[in-house]
Amino acid sequence: MSSPVLSNPQGTAYRKPQADVYTALLALAVVALILGMVCLYFEMQRFEFDLKPPPVLGMATATSPSDALAGCPNSLGSASAPALSCPAAHC
Repeated sequence: MSSPVLSNPQGTAYRKPQADVYTALLALAVVALILGMVCLYFEMQRFEFDLKPPPVLGMATATSPSDALAGCPNSLGSASAPALSCPAAHC
């Protein structure tokens, strides 16, 4: 077994680092994270969760911000609302 007082190449002595309560808390946190990931995996398997993204059916594309706001009641230039206040998907 090695001595708790070691010497480095310059010749000065230093103590070997020892584990304290914070090291134990760090280890406990790592164990809790791993346990949480395992539980999440089993929960996903219980509901037959699929990790593949759903297929993209079609996306609307806007070429300019005015095209995106075409169906908005408060579109560009309205005094009642600031410009670009209504996204097209929520109008």
